[in-house]
Amino acid sequence: MKRLTILLPLLLAALLLPAREPVRVACIGNSITFGYLLNDPATESYPSQLQEMLGEGYEVGNFGRSGATLLRHGHRPYVEQPEWRGALDFRPDIAVIHLGVNDTDPRNWPHYGDEFIGDYLAIIDTLRQQNPDVRIILANLTPIGAQHYRFRSGTRQWRDDIRRVIPQVALAAGAELIDFDKERARLEKELEKARKNYEGQMRKLSNENFVSRAPEAVVQTERERAEKARALVENLEASLKNLG
Repeated sequence: MKRLTILLPLLLAALLLPAREPVRVACIGNSITFGYLLNDPATESYPSQLQEMLGEGYEVGNFGRSGATLLRHGHRPYVEQPEWRGALDFRPDIAVIHLGVNDTDPRNWPHYGDEFIGDYLAIIDTLRQQNPDVRIILANLTPIGAQHYRFRSGTRQWRDDIRRVIPQVALAAGAELIDFDKERARLEKELEKARKNYEGQMRKLSNENFVSRAPEAVVQTERERAEKARALVENLEASLKNLG
């Protein structure tokens, strides 16, 4: 699932830090968090895979609710769902919040969009009331494909509005932010460097004088380096494709 592969590496890098055990991680969100349409959300959802990656020192809870909105006046407010109560009772040390995509519904954003920041800050404040030391990580909206019904004209513009607002929430709340635009820029820079390295390796191997005169062990080493460089280029290209 594309959105899963995007979010997991960024979260893993953020969470693998020395900490008191066990660390409770609450994954708060909508269908993306819950794992809607996956064959087995209990094992395939991003919170489940994050648990497997983090290991025994962490306890990861999946508090995703399909169709949930961040807006209190939305068509399915997250704060009115049992998953929200479950997240609060969990008393997380770390809360990862990924909400907002369902707020692009025509029933929501055009009418209540100006309440988004306040509603988001209220969620964060409530989590901090449960645990003043909770670490808050906000995920900006993950990319969606053009075939997704939330990508239609109008809702696409509202989605862009929400993507611009979430960093403001993070700044106001003193929360951490998973920013997919910055991740894209980082990957593009790494890809440019990797391609140059691969091209240099291939030029060397295309030089008949080098191949014929260098010891076979040296040539083999260069071939292995070229193969690793090619694999890195392919991995970075795939990561960028996942970002949309």
